[in-house]
Amino acid sequence: MDNSVMPSSPPSSSRYELDLDALQGASETFNPAMMPRIECVQSDDIEGPTNFTIDMMRLMHSRRPAHGEHDGNHHQNGNHHQRDADHDDHGDNTEHEQELRVPSSPQERLCPSASSRHTPDESPPKESANQQRHEDSVWPTLHVNTPPPKPKNIAMGEEEFHSDFTPAKPSSPTLSPNIARRAVPSAQFVDQDLILQLETARSRCNALEKHNAMMEEGIEREKRAHAAEVQRLRQEILSAQRAKKAETTRRTEVEAQLASTRDELRRQTEDRDILLAEVDRQRKIAKVFREASEESATELAKSRVKESAAERAAERTVERAADRPSSPREKTEAGERSSTRKMSQPNSEASSSSDLQRALTLAEKLDAQLKKAQALLQSQQVKYEKALATTESAHTARLNAAILDRDQVADKHTEEIKKLKDIIKAKDEVNEEVDRRVDNAMRKRESAWKQKEKDWLEERKLMVDTLFTLWGEKECGVENNKDGKQQYRYKYVKRSGVGNAD
Repeated sequence: MDNSVMPSSPPSSSRYELDLDALQGASETFNPAMMPRIECVQSDDIEGPTNFTIDMMRLMHSRRPAHGEHDGNHHQNGNHHQRDADHDDHGDNTEHEQELRVPSSPQERLCPSASSRHTPDESPPKESANQQRHEDSVWPTLHVNTPPPKPKNIAMGEEEFHSDFTPAKPSSPTLSPNIARRAVPSAQFVDQDLILQLETARSRCNALEKHNAMMEEGIEREKRAHAAEVQRLRQEILSAQRAKKAETTRRTEVEAQLASTRDELRRQTEDRDILLAEVDRQRKIAKVFREASEESATELAKSRVKESAAERAAERTVERAADRPSSPREKTEAGERSSTRKMSQPNSEASSSSDLQRALTLAEKLDAQLKKAQALLQSQQVKYEKALATTESAHTARLNAAILDRDQVADKHTEEIKKLKDIIKAKDEVNEEVDRRVDNAMRKRESAWKQKEKDWLEERKLMVDTLFTLWGEKECGVENNKDGKQQYRYKYVKRSGVGNAD
C-alpha cells in the first residue's frame, strides 16, 4: 500500500476538540457575496495531506442523511484500512465521531453548547459578549436631542476578514504552483456561527451607519441652527449698538441745543443788565435835574422874598420921603427910581418863572422817560423770564426723557448681552458635551470592533490549529504522536520505498 495515501478511518481519541457547527452548510443568512462557493479544497492548495479533505467530505456526507448514524459503506471502507489497534479503540472512535457530528436541528445549530464542548480558554467569543460590548458602545441618545455623528473608521472591513477566501490567491511560492482559483469547503463546512456573527455585525454596521448618518445630519442641523442663532444675536447686538449710537448722537444734539439756549439766555441777561444800567443812569440824571429844579425853585422863592422885602422897604422909604418935604429935584429922582424899580421887577419875575417852567418841563420829561424805561424793562424782563422758564422746562423735560430712554435702552442692551452670553455659554457647553460623548462613543466602538476582530482571529487560529491537529492525527495516527509534536505528511516528503508523493 502506498504510504503517501493513508487509510481513511474514524479519528482516534484526542485531547483536542473541534466544534463542527462552524462547518455547517449554507443557511438563510448565508451571503454568497461574502464567500465564493467552490466545490472542494484540494490538498495541493493548502499544502497538507492529500486525502484528508476527501475523507472528511465523505465522512460528513455519510453522517448528514442519518443525522448522526454511522454509514455502513463508510465504516466498511474505514475498517478495511483500519489497524488492529483501532478496533480496540472503537468506543473512543464512536465518542470522537459523536463530537465530529454535524448538527441536524436548528436548535442544535443555534445553541452550540448542546453539542460543543469548548473549554473556556479555547472557546471562540460568543455573540452575546460581542453584542454586550457593542451595546455598551452604542451612542447614548437618551438625553440628547440630536443623533450621534457618523464615525470615520469604526469597523474592520469585510475585505480584510475575507481576504483569505478570495479566488486567485497564490499559495506557497516554493511548494506549490500558483492557484488559479482558491477553493473553499462545500456548504456543510461553512462556519455557521461565524456567518451569523458576520451577518449580525453587518446589519449592526448598517444600522450604525444609518444612525451615524442621522446623528451627523442632526449635528449639522444643530450647527446650522447655532450659527443662525449666533448670527441673529450678532445682528441684535449690532442693532443695539446702532441704537445706542443714535441715542448718544441725539443726546449730543440735545446738549448742544441746551448749550445754545443757555448762550441765548446769557445774552438776554446781558442785554437786560445793560438796559437796567441805562435806566439807573437815566434815573440818576432825572434825580439830578429834579434836585436842580428844586434848588432853582427854592432860590427863586428866596429871591422873591428878598425882592418883596426890598419892595416893601422901598415903599416905606418912598412913603417916608413923601411925608417930608423935599425939593422938586429930589421928587423927580425918587419918581424915576420908583418907576425904574417897577419896570425891572416884572422882567426879573418873568425870567425866574421861565427858568422854573423849563426846569419843571425837563423834570416831567425825565420822569416820563424813566417811567417808560421802567415799563419797557419790566415788560422785557417778564418776557425774557417767561421765555427762559419755557425753554428751561422744555429742555429739562427733553433731557430727562432722553436720559430715561438712554438708561432704559442701556439696561435693555445689558440684559440682552447678558442673555446672549448665557445662551452662547450654554451652547458651547452643549457642543463640548456632544463632542465628548461622540469621542467616547468612537473610542468605545473602535475598541469593541478591535476586540471583536481579535476574537475572530483567535477563533480562526484556534480552528486552524485544531483542524490541522486532527488532520495530522488522522493522517499519521495517534500512536505516532508519542513525542507530543504535530505530525504531518506532505506530498514532497520522502517516504521509504516511494518517491515524491503526487
